[in-house]
Amino acid sequence: MKKILISTLLILGLAAGYAFAYKSGYGYGMGGCGYHKMGCAMMTHHGMMSKCPVASGYAHGWDKEIYRKYLDETADLRREMNNVRFDFKEARRNPDTTQKILAELEKKFFDLHAQVQEKFRQMQQAI
Repeated sequence: MKKILISTLLILGLAAGYAFAYKSGYGYGMGGCGYHKMGCAMMTHHGMMSKCPVASGYAHGWDKEIYRKYLDETADLRREMNNVRFDFKEARRNPDTTQKILAELEKKFFDLHAQVQEKFRQMQQAI
């Protein structure tokens, strides 16, 4: 009986630790930088993840003016990405949603994400 109790507590502790680590940003579904689902450019509950290329302009040698210009030029794309993320989460929550709809939303997001990354590459080359 004592072994079962200890084993159960150990398993629950490990599960809680995993859940906490999973929700802390890395691999947080469509919001994390772990390249799960919708990639790293998404906003998480912590804001933009610093490991994301779109969020780490300063780490790439950009000054404030270049970084501000990049954010201004990608504002509409990033806003649309956020809207698609919201639509995806709402669709995933709806039991009537098909996998086809989810796949279309995910593709739409990846297309927007590719545009943001391309802008990032262009600005990196301009430095």
